[in-house]
Amino acid sequence: MAAGSMDTSNVCEGCGADDWSSGVLGLDVCSSCGAVKSFTGSLNFANKLQRAPQPQQQLAVRSRQLLRVRPDRQLTTSGRHSVLADHRRQQRVQRCREAIGVLSASVRIPETVQEPALALLVRHCNRQRAFPRQAKRLKRLVGACVLAASARQGMGLTIHEVAAKTNLPVGEVKKQVWKVCKLNGIRLVRSQENVEAMLQRLCNALRLGEQRAAVCDAAKQLVLIADESWIATGRMWAFIVCAALLLALRAYHYIVDAEALGSAIGVGPATINVRVAELKRILVSLLQTLPWGHMVTMNNVHVYLLFGLEFRSVLVPAARELRRRQVSEAEA
Repeated sequence: MAAGSMDTSNVCEGCGADDWSSGVLGLDVCSSCGAVKSFTGSLNFANKLQRAPQPQQQLAVRSRQLLRVRPDRQLTTSGRHSVLADHRRQQRVQRCREAIGVLSASVRIPETVQEPALALLVRHCNRQRAFPRQAKRLKRLVGACVLAASARQGMGLTIHEVAAKTNLPVGEVKKQVWKVCKLNGIRLVRSQENVEAMLQRLCNALRLGEQRAAVCDAAKQLVLIADESWIATGRMWAFIVCAALLLALRAYHYIVDAEALGSAIGVGPATINVRVAELKRILVSLLQTLPWGHMVTMNNVHVYLLFGLEFRSVLVPAARELRRRQVSEAEA
């Protein structure tokens, strides 16, 4: 810069003074005339002016940073939750598997029922979107699934055995079985395989060794008679099978009472005796059509039981024809 030149950047444009003071807003104000120093007066002065970042600008910058980081955090959190949910699900499935194994072992049925029962339980829980947490609910659901799976495989398991082994009322087990069947579209139909399996289990409980095959064959025929005579319609089949086996045992001169037979599967003797009386009435009505039918009574019908079962195919149509003749003669 030349010697005669002077710096005019600090000279007031209004009065020419070079005395400046700081104003209220932080701007330079002329002490003589009060004029505000122009920002464009000097390029060097404009370059030296620095503006502090505002809070709104800081918030915007922080928001952009969070937007760049938050998707990764969300993915990490969701993955962690999914891993925890899978772990809890595996623990609950394992708990249900162990409960099914304990119940199947206590009722003495083959282990082949465990996997179908577990599959049914998992499907039921998936449709309900929840696994049972309380012990009582778990026992009800496990008992219902084991009963349904065993009935489909023809193992002869009764609802009374499940209720007795799980320490639950029969009514609660019935409701749970109905819910499982309704939600999963299952129909429990007791086939002849279930009857044979239950007869074998009852014989094992009674430790019947001799004439087991003959006794079981007679009991199966009595169950068929009960079905044809509408005795088993709308009733629990366990009492029908027990009554048939009790009559067959008496026909082969075995002394067994209803209480000992019912205790093997957890049922009471009163209903068994009622079903025995109903079967006896059917047998007496079949045998009374014979010439010596007047000798057959409710007390000694078990003596003629094997004869009636052997010739049942002849006695049933003959009894119908004789009754038709009796009715026509009475009307005439």
